[in-house]
Amino acid sequence: MDTLHESGILENLPIRDDGTLDLTELARRALESVLNQVMDAQADELLGDGNRRNGYRERRLVTAVGEVTLRIPKLREGSYFPDDIVRPYSRVDRAMVACVREVYVRGLSTRKIGKAADALEFASLSPSRVSRMTAELDEEVSAMRAARFDGMRFLNLNLPQIR
Repeated sequence: MDTLHESGILENLPIRDDGTLDLTELARRALESVLNQVMDAQADELLGDGNRRNGYRERRLVTAVGEVTLRIPKLREGSYFPDDIVRPYSRVDRAMVACVREVYVRGLSTRKIGKAADALEFASLSPSRVSRMTAELDEEVSAMRAARFDGMRFLNLNLPQIR
């Protein structure tokens, strides 16, 4: 019986310098492959009689497991965009934005968030990119500051009355 090394299965796996399997890179590759296969299947469903593919357009997307390259199919007639996978003009996954927002709300600066993302090998997050991700939070805080509140009702808590 062949071992994994003899069968060639391990040749394409991401191995770190210390000889261990790089699970983050493996997850990134798997995510990229699955997303591209899903988009191909969705585009195939849209293809009608006589309509053919016209190649792909590549788009990079930052995710929690690293940057993936999406190969969005182009159609000769009509258009296809995977709205259920990525938002138009977005280069960062929604889960990644939520993660950055949460850390920002807890007090980490934009520069420290960028350094932490680099250390965790998520992606390259510059302070300006972090600021764009958290810009909506600033708008929400400004709206809350401008609103008038009556006692504790703004918290939507059903607290007992203290006498």
